[in-house]
Amino acid sequence: MSSVNRLGISRPSNGESSGANGLSVQGSTILDTLKKKMSQLKEELEVSKDELEKNRLSLDEEKKRRECAELEVSALQRRVQLIEDDLEKTDERLTQATTKLNEASQAADESERVRKLMETRLNHDSDKVELLERQLREAKELAAESDRKYEEVFKQNYFVHDKTPI
Repeated sequence: MSSVNRLGISRPSNGESSGANGLSVQGSTILDTLKKKMSQLKEELEVSKDELEKNRLSLDEEKKRRECAELEVSALQRRVQLIEDDLEKTDERLTQATTKLNEASQAADESERVRKLMETRLNHDSDKVELLERQLREAKELAAESDRKYEEVFKQNYFVHDKTPI
């Protein structure tokens, strides 16, 4: 009985014939087995090379995708930073605008308060002017009445003095 070594080559056992004919058959069998094994190993090597090349290409593509993704992430980070900066500036402008609006609102409230005060004063002054105009009319009427009465008294007094004998 023969044994098979790790390369797949069978060896004759001690009990098999070891003659010249046996050696040539055995050598031919070993050679055929070695050729088959070499052919098989070459095929496996080609398959392994093909797989290695596919894996290299796949790795290269994966590296390119990773680099593109990293570039995209970097661009997005820059964009986020720009947006955050813009948001910060917008918040500052909003704060300033809110402050100005509050100041303008306070100024408008103060202007409204002053307007109402002036309106009240105007109404009060208008009432006062009306009162003074009415008092002036009454005073003029009274003065006119007094002048008329004075003239009457003067005329009566003149007639009375003119008629009295001296």
